[in-house]
Formats: sequence, structure tokens, C-alpha cells
Amino acid sequence: VQYVTAHAKDGNLPALDWRSLADPDATTAIYMPRGHLAALVEKIIAAGLPPDTPAAAIVNATRENRRSIVTTVRMLPTVITTLPSEGPLMVLIGAAMSEERSFNRAAIPSLAIRTDNVAASSRW
Repeated sequence: VQYVTAHAKDGNLPALDWRSLADPDATTAIYMPRGHLAALVEKIIAAGLPPDTPAAAIVNATRENRRSIVTTVRMLPTVITTLPSEGPLMVLIGAAMSEERSFNRAAIPSLAIRTDNVAASSRW
């Protein structure tokens, strides 16, 4: 598991080891990436991460009003616009996110939106 922040003290995207973040066998957790998500996705794909790598975005992860989306890395910058703009955002990238049903039931009992077939469902 890799855990990184998507913003440096100066507010910019920090200098990260993009090749390490592009490891398709790792699960990567990215804290607070909203402002730099498009640039981050561009850099990790350029570093070799397959664009169809599973990903999840979670807003307000520890709160009752949490919302989540399961998608692909390529689609992250587009689909996070469907999440509330208020609250902390966490992005998780890796094969573990492909287990949508387990991921959403066990970790985040909230709204789950599949972007590969445009089906949406509300859980709980």
C-alpha cells in the first residue's frame, strides 16, 4: 500500500515518484487530490499505469454523508464531479478496487456509481 498526499505545503502537486505510483500491483491511497487529480492521473498514466486500472473516490469517508464512486483511473477526473465538492476526498487506485460489491458493502455503505455501464444504485 502506498499513501501519498496530492498537495504540497505551497498548494501545488508535490514531486512524487511517478514510476512507483504507476505500479499496477500496488494499492495507492491519495489524500486530498481534488485540485490536482487531473494532473496526477496524467502523470501516473504517463509513468506506465494502465488507464483502465480500477479506482475509487470517496468523499467524507468517515461520516454518515459519505459518497463513493468506483471507476477507472482514466475516468477519475470526470466522475469525481458527480461527488459533493464539500468534504475531504480520498482516492484509492489498484486491483483491489475492482471488487466493487465487497468494497462498497464492507468499507463504504453509500452511493456507488459504476461508470463502465452507467448503472447507479443507492445502498442502505
